[in-house]
Amino acid sequence: MIYTRSARHTHASITVVQTTYFPELSPLMNLSKSIHKFQQRRKILREKPHVWEIPSAKACYIQNYKVATRSIRHAIARHILKEQNDIREYDQIPLELVRQLDKKVSSFYTPAKIRKLYPEHYIFTFVRDPLARLYSCYSNKLIDAHRKNMPNRFAHFGITPENSFDEFVRIVADIPDKNADRHFRSQHWFVNDGDKDITDYVGKLENLREDWQYLIDKFGFPELPHKNKSLKKTANPREHYSSEIYKIAQERYRQDIEQFGYQDNI
Repeated sequence: MIYTRSARHTHASITVVQTTYFPELSPLMNLSKSIHKFQQRRKILREKPHVWEIPSAKACYIQNYKVATRSIRHAIARHILKEQNDIREYDQIPLELVRQLDKKVSSFYTPAKIRKLYPEHYIFTFVRDPLARLYSCYSNKLIDAHRKNMPNRFAHFGITPENSFDEFVRIVADIPDKNADRHFRSQHWFVNDGDKDITDYVGKLENLREDWQYLIDKFGFPELPHKNKSLKKTANPREHYSSEIYKIAQERYRQDIEQFGYQDNI
């Protein structure tokens, strides 16, 4: 670790900067980094799917990250508030209020536990083309986050903003779901009890408006807000992949591709 103590002496155009190096602090900094990596990995291993209970609808929503979660959470929050006779427009429901409702009505359980706790509830989620989702993860959670000076949530995997997309995919392909970050973890992980999908309904981001309409008709949910880029027409993920990397990503997410019917996209 290097600490800079600036003693600037200016004569003519010469500036002298005195730098002091404290080698005894380097092991402490390395230990701190190792502890942080351990904590991050331990946190991931303890993660469980995030499920919202919607009592008035007798329904549950299982969050699937990078699949319009902001918009869906906002819509569910508006529905819950309306059921409490608190009728608001979307611009009157700040993110902090959504988070407060989240803490009240959501929990973290395994798929088996969700089905056991809510045997009569209608359980739904939304999925996305796995390869489009992976590129979105790279673009949004790594590159965009770096531009905004946000922390690198993937640092403990050895992933940096300097990694190309090809390098990112190679690293992710070697990380099993149990150790993966939720944003690139396989989507079936959130809903499968063994080989069985516990959900009653799986909508798709590619048909988000139409598939959400089904839930509007069934439960009286509100229309979705325009919260994020995920609501825009999804581009063909192939344009971001070389042939080799595409095959690697396909293999990594093969179960998602087959289980959720994305074979025609390959």
